[in-house]
Amino acid sequence: TFGADYRHGKLLIENSDGTTNDASRTTYGADLTFNYNNLFFPGDNLFLQGEYLFANNEGKTVEGGGCGGDPVVSEATDQGGYFIMAAYMTPWNLQPVIKYETYDPDVDAAATASKYSQDIITFGLNYFFNEKTRVQLNYLYKAEETGDIEYPNDEIVLQFQVAF
Repeated sequence: TFGADYRHGKLLIENSDGTTNDASRTTYGADLTFNYNNLFFPGDNLFLQGEYLFANNEGKTVEGGGCGGDPVVSEATDQGGYFIMAAYMTPWNLQPVIKYETYDPDVDAAATASKYSQDIITFGLNYFFNEKTRVQLNYLYKAEETGDIEYPNDEIVLQFQVAF
Protein backbone atom coordinates (compact mmCIF):
# COMPACT_ATOMS: atom_id res chain seq x y z
CA THR A 1 0.00 0.00 0.00
CA PHE A 2 1.04 3.58 -0.59
CA GLY A 3 -0.15 6.77 1.02
CA ALA A 4 0.62 10.47 0.74
CA ASP A 5 -0.44 13.57 2.59
CA TYR A 6 -0.27 17.33 2.29
CA ARG A 7 -1.35 20.04 4.69
CA HIS A 8 -1.07 23.82 4.61
CA GLY A 9 -2.22 26.16 7.35
CA LYS A 10 -1.81 29.73 8.57
CA LEU A 11 -1.55 30.98 12.12
CA LEU A 12 -1.77 34.45 13.65
CA ILE A 13 0.40 34.67 16.78
CA GLU A 14 -0.16 37.45 19.32
CA ASN A 15 3.04 38.58 21.05
CA SER A 16 3.20 39.70 24.68
CA ASP A 17 3.60 43.34 23.53
CA GLY A 18 0.29 43.21 21.60
CA THR A 19 1.82 42.92 18.11
CA THR A 20 1.04 39.96 15.88
CA ASN A 21 3.05 37.69 13.59
CA ASP A 22 1.78 35.72 10.62
CA ALA A 23 3.07 32.18 10.38
CA SER A 24 2.35 29.32 8.04
CA ARG A 25 3.19 25.65 7.94
CA THR A 26 3.22 23.29 4.99
CA THR A 27 3.76 19.57 5.51
CA TYR A 28 4.27 16.71 3.08
CA GLY A 29 4.45 13.02 3.75
CA ALA A 30 4.54 9.66 2.03
CA ASP A 31 4.38 6.12 3.34
CA LEU A 32 4.79 2.67 1.88
CA THR A 33 3.85 -0.70 3.36
CA PHE A 34 4.70 -4.14 1.96
CA ASN A 35 3.35 -7.35 3.47
CA TYR A 36 4.51 -10.70 2.05
CA ASN A 37 2.79 -13.93 3.10
CA ASN A 38 4.70 -17.14 2.44
CA LEU A 39 2.47 -19.69 0.68
CA PHE A 40 4.76 -22.65 1.47
CA PHE A 41 5.12 -21.94 5.21
CA PRO A 42 1.78 -20.60 6.52
CA GLY A 43 2.23 -18.16 9.37
CA ASP A 44 5.53 -16.85 8.02
CA ASN A 45 5.31 -13.35 6.66
CA LEU A 46 7.56 -10.38 6.07
CA PHE A 47 6.35 -6.86 6.84
CA LEU A 48 8.19 -3.76 5.58
CA GLN A 49 7.09 -0.21 6.23
CA GLY A 50 8.52 3.25 5.70
CA GLU A 51 7.45 6.86 5.98
CA TYR A 52 8.96 10.22 5.01
CA LEU A 53 7.85 13.62 6.27
CA PHE A 54 8.88 17.21 5.62
CA ALA A 55 7.57 20.48 7.05
CA ASN A 56 8.27 24.06 6.06
CA ASN A 57 7.51 26.69 8.70
CA GLU A 58 7.50 30.36 7.70
CA GLY A 59 7.39 33.15 10.27
CA LYS A 60 7.53 32.74 14.02
CA THR A 61 5.66 29.80 15.46
CA VAL A 62 4.83 28.70 18.98
CA GLU A 63 5.92 25.25 20.09
CA GLY A 64 5.60 23.35 23.32
CA GLY A 65 3.68 24.64 26.31
CA GLY A 66 1.89 21.37 26.95
CA CYS A 67 1.42 19.99 30.47
CA GLY A 68 2.01 23.37 32.10
CA GLY A 69 5.27 24.13 30.28
CA ASP A 70 6.09 27.51 28.81
CA PRO A 71 5.54 27.88 25.06
CA VAL A 72 8.60 28.66 22.97
CA VAL A 73 8.55 31.01 19.99
CA SER A 74 10.81 29.77 17.22
CA GLU A 75 11.90 31.20 13.89
CA ALA A 76 11.19 29.69 10.47
CA THR A 77 12.64 26.24 9.97
CA ASP A 78 12.45 23.25 7.70
CA GLN A 79 11.94 19.95 9.48
CA GLY A 80 12.27 16.46 8.10
CA GLY A 81 12.56 12.82 8.94
CA TYR A 82 11.79 9.27 7.97
CA PHE A 83 11.61 5.75 9.31
CA ILE A 84 11.99 2.26 7.87
CA MET A 85 10.92 -0.89 9.67
CA ALA A 86 11.09 -4.62 9.01
CA ALA A 87 9.32 -7.39 10.91
CA TYR A 88 9.10 -11.12 10.31
CA MET A 89 6.34 -13.31 11.77
CA THR A 90 7.55 -16.83 12.58
CA PRO A 91 5.38 -19.94 12.95
CA TRP A 92 5.94 -19.74 16.75
CA ASN A 93 4.02 -16.42 17.11
CA LEU A 94 7.32 -14.56 17.62
CA GLN A 95 8.00 -11.49 15.54
CA PRO A 96 11.48 -9.92 15.54
CA VAL A 97 11.42 -6.25 14.54
CA ILE A 98 14.07 -3.73 13.56
CA LYS A 99 13.36 -0.06 12.93
CA TYR A 100 15.52 2.93 11.99
CA GLU A 101 14.14 6.43 12.36
CA THR A 102 15.63 9.89 12.07
CA TYR A 103 14.23 13.36 12.68
CA ASP A 104 15.82 16.77 12.19
CA PRO A 105 13.86 19.73 13.61
CA ASP A 106 16.06 22.23 11.71
CA VAL A 107 17.25 20.82 8.38
CA ASP A 108 18.99 24.05 7.35
CA ALA A 109 21.06 24.50 10.53
CA ALA A 110 24.79 24.02 10.24
CA ALA A 111 26.38 21.07 12.06
CA THR A 112 27.03 22.93 15.31
CA ALA A 113 26.46 22.25 18.98
CA SER A 114 23.06 23.95 18.66
CA LYS A 115 21.90 21.55 15.93
CA TYR A 116 19.74 18.78 17.33
CA SER A 117 18.78 15.83 15.21
CA GLN A 118 18.13 12.36 16.49
CA ASP A 119 18.49 8.85 15.12
CA ILE A 120 16.85 5.89 16.84
CA ILE A 121 17.41 2.21 16.11
CA THR A 122 14.82 -0.09 17.68
CA PHE A 123 15.49 -3.79 18.19
CA GLY A 124 12.30 -5.54 19.22
CA LEU A 125 10.60 -8.84 19.78
CA ASN A 126 6.81 -9.29 19.78
CA TYR A 127 5.02 -12.37 21.07
CA PHE A 128 1.40 -12.87 19.99
CA PHE A 129 -0.78 -14.86 22.38
CA ASN A 130 -3.61 -14.62 19.83
CA GLU A 131 -4.85 -12.16 17.19
CA LYS A 132 -5.85 -9.57 19.81
CA THR A 133 -3.16 -9.90 22.50
CA ARG A 134 0.59 -9.41 22.35
CA VAL A 135 3.57 -8.44 24.44
CA GLN A 136 6.37 -6.30 23.01
CA LEU A 137 9.94 -5.92 24.26
CA ASN A 138 12.00 -3.19 22.56
CA TYR A 139 15.46 -1.70 23.02
CA LEU A 140 15.80 1.82 21.59
CA TYR A 141 19.32 3.02 20.86
CA LYS A 142 19.23 6.81 20.55
CA ALA A 143 22.01 8.79 18.88
CA GLU A 144 21.87 12.59 18.93
CA GLU A 145 23.80 14.88 16.62
CA THR A 146 24.59 17.72 19.03
CA GLY A 147 28.30 18.27 18.63
CA ASP A 148 30.22 15.46 20.33
CA ILE A 149 27.65 14.78 23.06
CA GLU A 150 26.03 11.35 23.40
CA TYR A 151 23.22 11.45 25.95
CA PRO A 152 22.55 8.37 28.13
CA ASN A 153 18.90 8.15 27.08
CA ASP A 154 18.54 4.72 25.50
CA GLU A 155 15.35 2.89 26.49
CA ILE A 156 14.06 -0.58 27.20
CA VAL A 157 10.30 -0.71 26.68
CA LEU A 158 7.94 -3.52 27.68
CA GLN A 159 4.34 -3.22 26.51
CA PHE A 160 1.34 -5.49 26.86
CA GLN A 161 -1.37 -4.81 24.28
CA VAL A 162 -4.96 -6.04 24.13
CA ALA A 163 -7.41 -5.11 21.36
CA PHE A 164 -11.15 -5.00 22.03
